[in-house]
Order: sequence, then C-alpha cells, then structure tokens
Amino acid sequence: VKMDKALKAHIRELIKAKRGFEFENIISELNMIQYGSDGFQPTRERKDDGAEGLILSTKTVIATYGPDAFDENKFTKKVNDDFDDFLNKWAPDNPNWIMHYNNSLAPAQLKITKQLEQVAESKSIVVGHISIKGIDQIMHMIDQEFTSVQQRAVAKLLGVPRELIVFDHVRNIIEDLVQG
Repeated sequence: VKMDKALKAHIRELIKAKRGFEFENIISELNMIQYGSDGFQPTRERKDDGAEGLILSTKTVIATYGPDAFDENKFTKKVNDDFDDFLNKWAPDNPNWIMHYNNSLAPAQLKITKQLEQVAESKSIVVGHISIKGIDQIMHMIDQEFTSVQQRAVAKLLGVPRELIVFDHVRNIIEDLVQG
C-alpha cells in the first residue's frame, strides 16, 4: 500500500533524526511491527554481539548504525566490526545480515557489501543475503512491504501528527472504493 507523500516525507525525516540507541530501537520496532513478536527477536542494548535482533523466518541478523554525522572511516569501521561479530557469532546458524543506516547511502557505501562477501569467503564462512539499507531502502520497505495498518503503527510510533495519519487512511479507503 503506497503511503501519502506528506506522511512518507514526515516518517522519513523522523527516522533520519534518530541517533544511536534511539535509531536501534526504531529499527527493532519496525521489525516487530512487520514480523510480530513470534517473527522477530530483539537482542539486549548492551553487549549485543553486533546485532540488534533476529528475523526468525529468514534467519537474518539485523544491525544498525545511527551516527550524528557521516564520517566515511567511522562508517566503514562500524560496518566491518559488526560484520566481523556476525561472522564469528551468528553466521553459522543465521546466514543473512542487514545493516540499517539512518541516512542516504553513497555509491561507495553500497559497494561495501561485495567486500563483506569476500571477507566471509576468505574465512570460509558461508553467508546468504548481505546488505546495507540506508534511509531510502528503509522507506521503500515501509512503503512497499508494510500493510496500511503497519504503516499507521509506524507513524504512531514516531509521533507523526494524527491528521497526516487520518488523511492517509481516508485516502486509502477512497482508493479502495474507486478501484471497486
């Protein structure tokens, strides 16, 4: 279900504004909304072994990075450190890994996944799907993969003004009626 542009823009900015543990919590909540408590297992905040949670059905480890500002070296170090934790502690039982980032990704950042796959191969560790999702990919997921009920839950979680949520809901109902 496609969201209204104003609602989508509002959600995007609210997610981008989250930092550190706040961003981790939002990503955990998004996964909880999408997969439910039987489908997503969050990890504890401290000493999480490089993972914020686990999508049980796909055996996917979720990692996050929500810095105050972009720094290429810090970004690369965080990705490499969390991926190393993933390879050493998670990969044998949960071969898929997604890193969520609170801003847009540059082309160079998107290419890091190929390097990570080579690192795993060099250590003879079998991995499945490896990806880094920036704010654009996170918004695509909410817009394309979430139901309208889940989208409204995300909006409420983030504190989106009620009138934007109501407008989007009414627009969906009208579209459903028109399409018959």
